[in-house]
Amino acid sequence: MLCEKPLVFTRGEFEALRAQAQRQKRALFPVHNWKYAPALSKLHALLRAGSIGELRHIELHVLRSKPAAASGLGSGSNWRLDRSRAGGGILVDHGWHNIYLLMWLSGAAPVDMQAVLQTASNGLCDEEAACLLRFPRASALMYLSWRSPRRAQWGVAYGRCGSIELLDDRLILSRNSGAQTFRFPQKLSAGSAHPEWFAAMLPDFRAAIARPASGLEFLEEAGACAALIERAYRAAEAPRAKCAQWAT
Repeated sequence: MLCEKPLVFTRGEFEALRAQAQRQKRALFPVHNWKYAPALSKLHALLRAGSIGELRHIELHVLRSKPAAASGLGSGSNWRLDRSRAGGGILVDHGWHNIYLLMWLSGAAPVDMQAVLQTASNGLCDEEAACLLRFPRASALMYLSWRSPRRAQWGVAYGRCGSIELLDDRLILSRNSGAQTFRFPQKLSAGSAHPEWFAAMLPDFRAAIARPASGLEFLEEAGACAALIERAYRAAEAPRAKCAQWAT
């Protein structure tokens, strides 16, 4: 079964769904399509090849002036802005993608995530999120906004012997020997659905259908996304606990 994100909203829902898929010996494959964006695939390849040495810190920033449009709900209505219907705000909509990207790029599961959320004036959902993730051997920062004056996507990875900047449609690999630029035909921030990335995802989906166990990497990513986002929202609803968490 091919499922769009978010697969679930809680870790408990994930555990139940995974157990059912295992009992029925079915493939449950979440659409983590951003892993197939050419620029991000190249960034992953450079990191895995050790181009900047051991990864120390990585950041992903998503700037939007508003959420993506949603059709079929009447004029002026967008379910993305109502947590009761969407399950969350920007942390679910964009955060899910960026959490699994950080896991994939770092090559590890996060040990912890702390988040500061800024809520819309109507109080219905979060429109801005700043998240700090801790991995076994690296740190990560994720910043998401629906309040930006411009639309853009960028990031940076720091290693022991260099850095890689992600500038929407470019990667700049910098080391002591100099800098190298990789250019891509389309900006990451162009459009929302990105159907052009699905063709690259299909071989992994077919492999998961043939051998459901081969798709467990993607499924575990979804479980981690659900657990971290659930924890962030719970902390946001308990301000004292959130402040204590940031103080540690």
